[in-house]
Amino acid sequence: AILFVGYFIYSYWKYKASDSGAPYVSLTEDIVERMLQIAQVTSDDIVYDLGSGDGRIPIMAAMRYSARGVGIEIDKLRYLYSKFRTFVLRVNDKVSFINDSFGNVDVSEATVITVFLLTQTNDIMRETLERELKPGTRIVSAAFEFTDWKPVYIDHEHQTPFGPLYLYVIGISDKT
Repeated sequence: AILFVGYFIYSYWKYKASDSGAPYVSLTEDIVERMLQIAQVTSDDIVYDLGSGDGRIPIMAAMRYSARGVGIEIDKLRYLYSKFRTFVLRVNDKVSFINDSFGNVDVSEATVITVFLLTQTNDIMRETLERELKPGTRIVSAAFEFTDWKPVYIDHEHQTPFGPLYLYVIGISDKT
């Protein structure tokens, strides 16, 4: 009975998370690493992860590239888990998390944006990103495209289970 109730609660939690831009699916460490490589992240960058889940992208950006990382996660449990991970890994001076919808957060200070969201969510965010981000800001999308933008690079070699990695650059990709 306890297992059944636990599974029911978990299933409901996962279902509720799916209406917030994309269902939660974690990326493997090698895909996260490749996303950061494609974006050419350095210690000068501020990496924003929209829908950061367990925080692995901003944490890896800080640990491997000494970049500043910001994760935006609407799910309270994943947000709290991410905060806990930054404390345990001792990167809470370089990584922060915001518990909100990424549509409500100003991302203008980002130099790199990472997303693993559905195409329709990417397209909803496109106008905000064009308005707020500076020319040259790199956006890496795992698996799902921004339909009106032209990627400057597509990595077919390092595929997620849903598709390749796309690199967009504000000021280049957003011109059709």
